[in-house]
Amino acid sequence: MAAGASKRSVAERFSVSADAAFRHFKNHVSPAMKAASVAKALKPGVELEAMLTEESNGLLHHLQNIRGKLYVAFDNAIEAGDRTASALLAGRLLENLRFLSELTGRLQKYATPNNVTNINILASPQFLNMQAHLIQALAPFPDARRAVIQAFRQMDEATPPPPMTIEGAHASAA
Repeated sequence: MAAGASKRSVAERFSVSADAAFRHFKNHVSPAMKAASVAKALKPGVELEAMLTEESNGLLHHLQNIRGKLYVAFDNAIEAGDRTASALLAGRLLENLRFLSELTGRLQKYATPNNVTNINILASPQFLNMQAHLIQALAPFPDARRAVIQAFRQMDEATPPPPMTIEGAHASAA
């Protein structure tokens, strides 16, 4: 269970009830064993910073993908004149943008000074916050809002993936 298995799957494996499996885990597995299982599940041999970077990039990519699909659904709702769906999707777009803005702000504090950091302005907290406010401010102007959303979508689609780094080594100045 420390590595993420459910109580039920552990119970089935050992032919006991889920409650019995949980009680055993709670009462008889030491904190050190629990921590070791979690550490093993966190890709042994991978430095925490590298793993954080990899997971962060993956999460940012997924959020960007979701946002693109939300833009399409939002445009379709606007085109169909569905005010309820438009309002719901506008709210979800704002949530996505605010979450991404907050997340990128948190991730920036983990960047160490000895790393080369490439900042995609389209994923910066300031840009995402501005984007959310602009979409919200354009609510009374559906044609302008649709054009701005289309422009943001094109910017998202044109954003190249982050460059690969080579073991955090800096290029020497010639």
